[in-house]
Amino acid sequence: MLENLVIPDKENPLLRQRADHKPTFAHDKDRENAAARYFAEEINSGRMSVKDAYSNHWSYEENAGLWDLPKDKEWRALLPAWEPVLQTIVPRLLSEKAEDVLSVLTENYFEAQECIQKNRRVLNYNPFYWDLRAASKLTDSIDNELSKKIKSINYELTEERRHRLTATYLPESKKEKGLELSQIYLLDKIPNLDKKLQDRINEFTDLKDDEIPGFIEFGEYKNIITIDILIEADGEHVTDSLLEKVKTKNSDQEEVGEAITLLGEIGAFKFQEKIAPVLIEYAKGRTIHKSGAISALGKIGYNEAIPLIKKYLKPDSQYKRVATSALGDIGGDEVVPSLKRYANKLAGFASEYPTLYDADFSILEDLRFVFGALFKIETKKSMEAIFEILQNMKYTAILELEAEEICLGLDSLNFRLKPQAYFLPDKKLKC
Repeated sequence: MLENLVIPDKENPLLRQRADHKPTFAHDKDRENAAARYFAEEINSGRMSVKDAYSNHWSYEENAGLWDLPKDKEWRALLPAWEPVLQTIVPRLLSEKAEDVLSVLTENYFEAQECIQKNRRVLNYNPFYWDLRAASKLTDSIDNELSKKIKSINYELTEERRHRLTATYLPESKKEKGLELSQIYLLDKIPNLDKKLQDRINEFTDLKDDEIPGFIEFGEYKNIITIDILIEADGEHVTDSLLEKVKTKNSDQEEVGEAITLLGEIGAFKFQEKIAPVLIEYAKGRTIHKSGAISALGKIGYNEAIPLIKKYLKPDSQYKRVATSALGDIGGDEVVPSLKRYANKLAGFASEYPTLYDADFSILEDLRFVFGALFKIETKKSMEAIFEILQNMKYTAILELEAEEICLGLDSLNFRLKPQAYFLPDKKLKC
């Protein structure tokens, strides 16, 4: 927009003039350095305390109810945008002021940890872990008992996370992946494909058996065929051909299954309205492709399918797991209450198995699907649901097995949902 247009300020190279003639910083790093100087001067002079700087500028108020913390005090957490600025501020501070920064940053972490230990929770999650980690990066210039304690705790927590062999609830990799060989063979049967796309397909279909790449190598193959390449080259023709195959009664059923999967992947990018009605019919009907159709509806993010998919969200449904994942793929706060109700039913079953010797691990797997779906939704409401489900669950050996994985996921999700603002106008900062 015009008001955000900036031009160089000839008198000060660190500033730029916007179109409305208000000065702004040329780069974020310049703003961070100016902010560091400003706070160091204010704090060292005594005009501002570290506590005031933290409460009014560097932090935001956490939701005490969400984390089941006492509501008789204000729980504040560091804004991520201030972490690198603090690393520039602290070396400029007088030693006693720098020590105050460590104390203020970690106060809520230690108080929350006391609450966790007092209540003997199975889920040992401290929402102020990121504040402790930020404080640990400031300890090199501070030598006191608190800095040594912070270093020690952070080292233990970091090592604990590093040695976790799985990361069930962390975000999926965004790395682009190619079509599977079975999908490429299916495309090869479509007549009149775009020549460039057909040439790419031929590179795979012409390979001898001993030359066919394995799954890992295929992901790194130089002429990988991705969904966006497929859509750009001949998307509408491919989609229409796959839909025709799915609709034709005497089609090879294995190919129909591949086509439904591929339609779901295509529909996530384009042609959703054309693809969805066909998938709905398969999801409603009694066919061997019902599960694939439910999954594909989730992949394309088809909101109108939510009421249908929710019908399969029952502990005794054979489609419960694929329905759970599909709702997570569609996302949005609309599906959170249904997932939460379903999880509470499962939690009731889980509480019947207090030891691992008689535990029904299929219930654990069902719960994993629910937590996985809620983590995929990535909203405050879904994070609140995760914690609420866990708080309402009675102690079980099954929950204890899963607790550390859930803590890792909550750490990651909580950080991504934190506010990112600076809450400090440029006009206060000197260059």
